[in-house]
Amino acid sequence: MGWWLIKQRPGPSRLWIYCAALLLLLLTANSCSLLSTTQVERVRRFERDLNESRYYIHQNFVSTIADHTAIQTPLNTWDVWFVKGAEDYSITEIVATDDTVTAVIDGPEAFGGPKEIVFKMVRVAPFDWFIIELDLAGTNLVS
Repeated sequence: MGWWLIKQRPGPSRLWIYCAALLLLLLTANSCSLLSTTQVERVRRFERDLNESRYYIHQNFVSTIADHTAIQTPLNTWDVWFVKGAEDYSITEIVATDDTVTAVIDGPEAFGGPKEIVFKMVRVAPFDWFIIELDLAGTNLVS
């Protein structure tokens, strides 16, 4: 009798499959960051690229914007707008609403910060957010 009850329960492999399927369903339904790039994560990637490798910073923007080719050259864009210095840039006070992220950016003394930075974003494919417009202290840098 006990053997029959054990045989009827799902084995560890089936149980694992059920749990994995349920987890995947829940993550997809909630647009969890494990499967996507949230607005705040995109801003953090922008900050990291600004500090570590400006040659990759354009990858945070949608490739269809008019300025996409221009922002691929850091010497003419990022190095002019965000001067390099001994200190890294830091983005704080991040507030995400609908399709806009407003924050404060501060950096080296030559930057003259802190300044307000506004990221206008768009959701591409149902999961990833990308920047479509960037304003720094009321001046549009990228659109």
